[in-house]
Amino acid sequence: MVINFGQQITGQSMMNNYSTKVYSSVFTDDSTILLINALNYTFGILFTLTCTFLSDRMGRTTMLVIAGIGQGVMLLIAATVYVTTPNILADDGVGAALVLSLFLFTFFYKPGWGATVWIYSSEIFPMSVRGTAVSICTNTQNVSNLVMAQAFPPMFTAMGFYALYVWMGVNFVLAVIVWRFYPETKGVPLEEMDQLFGGADKVAVIHQNHKDDFSYKDEKTA
Repeated sequence: MVINFGQQITGQSMMNNYSTKVYSSVFTDDSTILLINALNYTFGILFTLTCTFLSDRMGRTTMLVIAGIGQGVMLLIAATVYVTTPNILADDGVGAALVLSLFLFTFFYKPGWGATVWIYSSEIFPMSVRGTAVSICTNTQNVSNLVMAQAFPPMFTAMGFYALYVWMGVNFVLAVIVWRFYPETKGVPLEEMDQLFGGADKVAVIHQNHKDDFSYKDEKTA
């Protein structure tokens, strides 16, 4: 549930729900803002597709850690570019650099905290409670998304691009949490997931039960 809640506080709500508000601080032309949004969403789909082959090669937690660090760095660059430029509306080059850094944020987010969180959440729970547990995780993300949707507008109005420094810190903290506390699940069968998290080896238990059943039947036949 921590990573499900964390997915929504990485700053992605800014890009998904309020990107027009963000880009209007940099560009005055509405058509330019619409074009940037269209490109961002289009590339977001392509970036998400990379998760289909990276998650089983790099590993789930590795992707989350790398993505968290990458997202934090991109937010740091975007915020610094904006707050250190006196008149950003008059400098198209600086505006383009800021847009590029936010596009790269999407590049890290989509296959990492955007997609891999769903993979990790769907495979770590025991088979008996997996459906219920995944539903709770999904609702956790929905609640977190609602909180961020309500918190971002006043936060951005009051802090401007300094708000990106807050999400930068959140991303770094999330990366440390995953690195320290979340085991890698790449290559682990779903039946052995309990053992990875310190539970009993249910496969071994099932095999032992079958063996005991056969032994009991043999003794009864004899």
